[in-house]
Parts: sequence; C-alpha cells; structure tokens
Amino acid sequence: MAEGSLPDLTTGAKRLADAAIAIRDAAGDSYLGLNHWPMALFERHAPMVDALLGGTDVDGMKKTLAAQLARRELGKALDKVAAAALAGEVARQRGKMQAAERDLAVALLQLAGYTLPAAVETPASAAQTAAGGAAAETAKTPMLDQFG
Repeated sequence: MAEGSLPDLTTGAKRLADAAIAIRDAAGDSYLGLNHWPMALFERHAPMVDALLGGTDVDGMKKTLAAQLARRELGKALDKVAAAALAGEVARQRGKMQAAERDLAVALLQLAGYTLPAAVETPASAAQTAAGGAAAETAKTPMLDQFG
C-alpha cells in the first residue's frame, strides 16, 4: 500500500496522519517519528486525548513533547502505513471496518507508552476479554462511533 493511499482510515484519520507529516515537514525532520503522532493528536484532538488518558495534563504533555521534538528526539520511525495498520487492529477489535481518529489515537498513545484506562477498549484488553479475562467496560461514545 502506498503512503498516500490508506483506504483503511476514515477521512478524519487521514487528516490526522497528514497533520503528523506536516509537523515533521515544518521542523525539517528527516523521518516521521513516533513523537510526531502524539503532537498531531494534541494539536487536533486535545479533548479526545484528555478523555482517553483519563484527565491527564494534556497541555503539560504537549509542552514536554514539543521540547523533545525541538531537541530532535523523534522516537522510532512510524510511517502512515504502519500507523494505519495499528489503527486498523484497534478498529477491528471494536468491530469496525475502518479506523477512525479514535482508533489511531488509541494505537499511537499506547505505542508511545501512555497508559490508557481499562474503560478504553484496546487490542490487548479485547484479547484478554476474548480469552476469558475480566470483561472491560467500554466507554460509550456515540458521536465518535458515528463520525469517527
């Protein structure tokens, strides 16, 4: 799959990927790193990140991440195709055919090392539930489910 063609993502998720690339390009960085993605999330969807992370200091996290990016601490390389694959897995665990911004956010935040509350359905928690583990209570987000 070419970097410009991501049929597994909703339009909003594609825009989020484009925002991460724009952050990379604006800084003149040589590759799209893991740290570009949460910065795009913080800039475009701060309330969703706040909800996913359980009321953490998103502004403080954004400042810390901006400082890391300024020092060229980009994190490991993570292109659009790899990010789409991760988001697709989260979407499939939720029974969705297309990955939305929320799915991309969950996948990227987990990969970046952030801890998500048990109420957020992730591939790991869904696998635990399917394997007979404690059933995770998923957050009810009809607007996100409807519009991505």
